[in-house]
Amino acid sequence: MMAADQAAMRGATPDEMTTLQKFMAEGVINTETQRFRVDPGQSYVSAEARAMDPDFWMPKKRPVKP
Repeated sequence: MMAADQAAMRGATPDEMTTLQKFMAEGVINTETQRFRVDPGQSYVSAEARAMDPDFWMPKKRPVKP
């Protein structure tokens, strides 16, 4: 995601960069980043979604060795 953001910034014109910098300096109060992880043991998905990747959504449980 960071690489995509950097690529977008490299493609911006000088006028676009000036506008963005002004917005960040004057218009943004707060920024926040949230990261999520999809966990097959804690995520509920439809049967159709599970069927697309059963190895991920329904992994085989390893036997517990005594």
